[in-house]
Amino acid sequence: MKTRICMVMMAAAFFCVAAMTHAAVLPQGDLNGDNNIDVSDALKTLRIAVQLVDPTASDLFQADVAPLSNGLPSPDGKVDIADALLILRRAVQLVTWPFSITFTITATTTANGTIDPSGAATVARGESQTYAITPSTGYNVADVLVDGDSVGAVTSYTFTSVTADHTISASFTPQTFTITASAGADGGISPAGPATVNYGTSKTYTITPVAGYHVADVLVDGDSVGAVTSYTFIGVTANHTIAASFAANPPATITADAGANGSISPNGIITVPSGTSPSFTVSANTGYRVADVVVDGVSKGALTSYSFTNVTAGSHTISVSFGVDNLPARFAYVTNFSDNTISSYTVDDTTGRLRHNGYVAAGTRPASVTVDPSGRFAYAANSASNDISVYRINQATGGLTAGTPVATGTNSRSVTVDPTGRFAYAASIGSGTISVYLIDQATGALTAGTPVAAGSGPFSITVDPTGRFAYAANQASGDISVYRIDQATGALTAGTPVAAGLGTRSVAVDPSGKFAYAANNGSDTISVYSIDQATGALTAGTPVAAGSGPLSVTVDPSGKFAYAANGTSNDISAYRIDQATGALTAGTPVAAGTSPAHVTVDPSGRFAYAENTGSGTISVYSIDPATGTLLQSGTTSARSAPVSLAMASGAAAVKYLPKFAYAANLGNGTIISPGTISVYRIDQVTGALTAGTPVAVGFSGPRSVAVDPSGRFAYTANQSSFDISVYSIDQATGALTAGTPVAAGLGPASVTVDPSGRFAYAANLATNDISVYSIDQATGALTAGTPVAAGVNPSSVTVDPSGRFAYAANTFAGGISVYSIDQATGALTAGTPVAAGSRPFSVTVDPSGRFAYAANELSNDISVYSIDLTTGALIAGTPVAAGTRPESVTVDPSGRFAYVANFDSNTISGYSIDQVTGALSPIGTPVAAGAGPISITVDLSGRFAYAANERSNNISIYSIDQITGALTAGPPVAAGVNTFSVTTTGVIQ
Repeated sequence: MKTRICMVMMAAAFFCVAAMTHAAVLPQGDLNGDNNIDVSDALKTLRIAVQLVDPTASDLFQADVAPLSNGLPSPDGKVDIADALLILRRAVQLVTWPFSITFTITATTTANGTIDPSGAATVARGESQTYAITPSTGYNVADVLVDGDSVGAVTSYTFTSVTADHTISASFTPQTFTITASAGADGGISPAGPATVNYGTSKTYTITPVAGYHVADVLVDGDSVGAVTSYTFIGVTANHTIAASFAANPPATITADAGANGSISPNGIITVPSGTSPSFTVSANTGYRVADVVVDGVSKGALTSYSFTNVTAGSHTISVSFGVDNLPARFAYVTNFSDNTISSYTVDDTTGRLRHNGYVAAGTRPASVTVDPSGRFAYAANSASNDISVYRINQATGGLTAGTPVATGTNSRSVTVDPTGRFAYAASIGSGTISVYLIDQATGALTAGTPVAAGSGPFSITVDPTGRFAYAANQASGDISVYRIDQATGALTAGTPVAAGLGTRSVAVDPSGKFAYAANNGSDTISVYSIDQATGALTAGTPVAAGSGPLSVTVDPSGKFAYAANGTSNDISAYRIDQATGALTAGTPVAAGTSPAHVTVDPSGRFAYAENTGSGTISVYSIDPATGTLLQSGTTSARSAPVSLAMASGAAAVKYLPKFAYAANLGNGTIISPGTISVYRIDQVTGALTAGTPVAVGFSGPRSVAVDPSGRFAYTANQSSFDISVYSIDQATGALTAGTPVAAGLGPASVTVDPSGRFAYAANLATNDISVYSIDQATGALTAGTPVAAGVNPSSVTVDPSGRFAYAANTFAGGISVYSIDQATGALTAGTPVAAGSRPFSVTVDPSGRFAYAANELSNDISVYSIDLTTGALIAGTPVAAGTRPESVTVDPSGRFAYVANFDSNTISGYSIDQVTGALSPIGTPVAAGAGPISITVDLSGRFAYAANERSNNISIYSIDQITGALTAGPPVAAGVNTFSVTTTGVIQ
């Protein structure tokens, strides 16, 4: 045993030197678990080696048998002397070198390249390790760090004789190239100079000449790519150059032209240096406006100046057209063919809707109305009385005052005024002539000149915007007569007529005076013509289809759109006008009323109106300024068979301002409390009432008060004295001055004045009839006519806005009496009465004349009716609930809201009105009034409402929300005893 151990020890000594030469053979490490590789580990290894040589030596090294599994056997797979010798060498190494003899090298890279090998690698002491660094395509090695220190942008690195751990990391950078950009004189390139571009990316260059120059050529790497203004290098993989050169532009020519009624400066053909920005100034003549500026065939809108920007070489154009001055339309006038009147309307500048403003008598069968350019005079052609009615226009109120009519030819169907306002012309079908008149510039009176022959059946006459030419549409001969106008006398000289379609009824000329259009009723077409600017001669273009039975054609003030009224298909054809050729392109037609006779476009070009002869209405449309499309926004009732509409403009839109209020105080019929009329001034901002001096009426029992449309006269129905009091109104203070009263029937309960201010009517409770009066227009005095029977106890009478129909609420008969009004005398002719609710106390008609409402005091509801616009008959709709004992109903001037005074519930109910059916929908909760509200009215402006409270002897005041119609109460004002009625006056500005 001892001999074997010695042999092992000798072997250990023998291999000591040999082990020193085998540093690559790694020892097993820390065998005794003390976290140190030292001599004790070497001795333990030696014991393991002895055991391997002599396994029976367990008595010496039995505790060290377990670590055998950690040994490294020799490659022969047997644990024998060879393994013992290997372990012996390890033991010697552990004794000789008490530290690790292998090391780790960690290799890393950033993106865009690789290192090989990568990650952690184990290297024996004294050995070497080489690394290869490879960038990706388009990249270079940026730097290599070894143990944190740079060794440069190398692609290979070798660690030699490794004796410690190490790190190696590589980073990469894109390859870059240079593009050098340059530009010659008179231009630039961006970006300029050298620019660094990464491998594979792109770079764009913009080449810009200075004003007056153009790009001559661009060279890329010495080769021409043409006179481009932009160039892009794509996927750069090398250095490049780009160079731009420039050359002067040739001069440009601009042709500037202005149509009639204005000018452009400079004018004509002008030569300008290329690249400059010449400016042009546009001016319209008095009474006209710029309609459109067209540059190189493209519309730029209604501009007063235009500048070309860096005009390029070649030819350019700028042309201007003008239209009638687009001051807001304040008033509209409509001829009522069947009842020989002219209706007056105010125009809402925001919506274009028409509001009734009274009417005046015309001649027989008025077929056409026109307004002179100044807006001071109106003229109507009366086809049956063969004359022209002459009117002076009140430019504040829109009212018409008749002058002396003047004779025309037979069956005059059209009248027009030239653009200067100096001459008027009328076309007469029967005599086949055009009448000529000189207009007195102070009075508007017409002085006849020499008429001229037209074709067969001239139906209408129009004058071009320049005032140099006139055109007559000849219905029977199907052609158009052409005339030159003498600028001094207005005389007409006939030119060569031109053929149109069948049944030519109307001619329209566009605002530029370059194109004309004719509506052909028989062939359902619109003829298109270009106008010779020197002679006025017409050259026919291609006609276009219209609807069925076109009666007229009109062009809007911009000259971009045309519209035809189709009397048989009951619609309006819409067209877009080609600004260069005048050709028409049809759009989508829009529905009108029955038998539309004419379309009128307002001076601003925002609204259009169709006069519907068959349905007695006027359709209101808004115009899409981009497309010319018509969108119907409302319908207004006319009187009877409206066939023509004309508008008067003003410097400002119409304003309605409240002025005075009056309350009829019934009194108690005693000395202590006699009847009176309270007088108030209305605050135009708040609607508040300031009391003036009341007027004593004594024991007569004034029950109702009314004011005529002019605001000059007031009338009261005196229940106890059976008469009607007449007052003149002081226009400054509102004070009343009594005139001579006129007898009525027994117990007159209500008095009203028709919209023309010519007739008055009183409802008599005890005699069950309606008193009829004509009004002296100078004094307001009443002259009694023949009364007409009503139902039992008529307590209210009203006249519709057209002045053609009257209605009486019969309290105990339970119905509404219906009357037609004679337009000459005011006499009433009874129609068929209609049932209402229980005890109808009052009746009113909305401003459009399409709907009527009755307040029924026992059934506590409101009867709703639609009105037959031809006969005035009432057609019952669905009633709506009100408060307790509704006594009075009124509609605001816009026709959107209705209000009811509920006597026993001491409230005011509000309703919104369906504009199609007239149906009523409640507006929120009723608002409180005084005690016993018995009368309610809305002022002229539509902003304030007033309720007369019989029991509390005062007036409730409300402001009206213009969007919702809701009422907001203000402080009430005291009135007299038994306040029974309230009304207001106002002015138009």
